[in-house]
Amino acid sequence: MTKLIQAVEEGNIKKVESLLKKRMPVDVPDNYGRTALMHAFIKGNQQIINTLLQNGANINATDRNNESILIWYLDAGQIQIVKILMQMGSNPDIGLKDGKTALILAAEKQYNDLVELFLEKKANPVYLDSSGNTFYKYYTGNSPLVFSYHNFMKIYNSKYYSSKSNDISRFIDFYAKNNDEVSLKKFFLNTSESDCETRKTIINLTHPTNNLLNDSEVISVLEKDLVKHYLIHDKIALLKQHPQLFMNVINATFIQRLFEDIERDDFRANYIDNFILALRKRGFVIEKVSQKCSLCQGKGEFSNYSSWNENDNYSYLCSCFNGNQIQIKVSQNGKLVINYKSEHYNS
Repeated sequence: MTKLIQAVEEGNIKKVESLLKKRMPVDVPDNYGRTALMHAFIKGNQQIINTLLQNGANINATDRNNESILIWYLDAGQIQIVKILMQMGSNPDIGLKDGKTALILAAEKQYNDLVELFLEKKANPVYLDSSGNTFYKYYTGNSPLVFSYHNFMKIYNSKYYSSKSNDISRFIDFYAKNNDEVSLKKFFLNTSESDCETRKTIINLTHPTNNLLNDSEVISVLEKDLVKHYLIHDKIALLKQHPQLFMNVINATFIQRLFEDIERDDFRANYIDNFILALRKRGFVIEKVSQKCSLCQGKGEFSNYSSWNENDNYSYLCSCFNGNQIQIKVSQNGKLVINYKSEHYNS
C-alpha cells in the first residue's frame, strides 16, 4: 500500500489531508490496482471519499481486473449507490465485469431504470462484450427496455440494430396504450427510409390504434411507401382498409402497374378480386369480363412428362387467373380511367 491508501484504510482523515497537502499522488494504486478512492468506497468513509474527490481522485479508475467502482456496486445490486456514482461523474463505458460494460450488466439484470440512465449519460449502445454481444442481447423482459423516446432512438439508430428486435413493437405498444401520438408520429417520421416494416407496425393496417392516418405528414410518407415499398397484398390491404387515403397516387399509372404486378404473382387470382373491391370502395366503377384461357384450356396449370421417366409428372402454374384470361374496365365519374387486359387475353 501507499501511505495514502494506508491512511484511508485506517480511516485517518487528518493523515489523508496532510498527505494530500504534501502533494501525494492521489491515484497511485496498490498491487491489486485499487486506488485510495477505491479503498475509501470499500470502507464507506464518506468524508474521506469527498476529500479525495476534491483533490482530483479519478472516480473512473479501474483495478487489476479492469473493474471500476461503478461496476462493483452495479454487480452487487446497489442501485441507489450506482445512481449516486453517476451524479458524481462515473462513466458507464469505463470498467468491465467479465467483459461486460455497465450498460450490458444493467440489461442482463433487468435494471431498466439504470439502462435508461446510462443511455442518458451517453453510454455506448453498440459496445460488444467478450462474446460479441451488445447490451440488448441480454434483455429478456416483456416491457420496453427504455421508455424515453430519446433513448429509444439511440437504440434504433445504432449500427447493431440492423436486425430489428421485438423492442420496436414493445415501444409502439407502450406509446399507443398511453395515447402518446406525438412520440408515435415522431418515430414514424424518423424511421429510416427503407424501414417500411416499422412504419407499417406503427400504423397497424388492420387495427389502427391512433389517429395518425389523419395527419398530412404521415399520409405523405405512406403514399411514398405505397408506391415504392409495399408488397402487393399490403398495398391492397391498405387501400381496402382506408379507401379515403392516397388521393395523390391512385391514378391510371398506379392502377395499371398494380394490375401488372398482380398478374406476375402466384396469388394473382386471390389478389385481383381484393384489388377490385378496394377500387370500388375508392369510388371506381369496375367491369370485369372473363374468358376461358386458351393456353391451359381453363385448367389453370400445365402438365409436363419428362422424357427420361414417364412416371414423373410436373405441373406448372399458368399465367392466367384460375383458368381465365380477364379484361377489366375501370371508370370514375363516367370516364374510362383504364382498360386493362391480361397478357394473353386475345391469344
